Amino acid sequence: MKGKIPATGLITLESDEAQWLMLAKGLINELKITALVEREPGMTVRIKIILKRVFSPDMTTRYHSCSAQSNLGSDVSRGFSRSWEFFFNYLEKNCWLLMGYIDSEEKVPVLINYYKSVNMAIYTQKLTTDNDNNFFPAHLN
Repeated sequence: MKGKIPATGLITLESDEAQWLMLAKGLINELKITALVEREPGMTVRIKIILKRVFSPDMTTRYHSCSAQSNLGSDVSRGFSRSWEFFFNYLEKNCWLLMGYIDSEEKVPVLINYYKSVNMAIYTQKLTTDNDNNFFPAHLN
């Protein structure tokens, strides 16, 4: 892959849960996959990713607390907050977390959330402002 992709965006993974589960259970040390990313509107590129860690939905717990504000009043804002919390927690209950590197000239750390409930994956790359040790904590390598 030549050129850059956005720091965060949608990604179409060309692998599946059965492959991820082998890595999650420690049966393999890494998994090489490919994925499609839209570099710019109408221009999709295939990238190579080396997955190092995978967490299935039953291996992690994440909970979201939301606070919304609206010009429609505080009661409506609290209703929005409850709706968003419900939605985020709905997404998270079947979410796979994939951690690895974009395999290019310079390996770039990447986190991928695959939301099984809506068949959608979102990636984010480590930014130059992110601390390497905090983006991929040593105990997760």
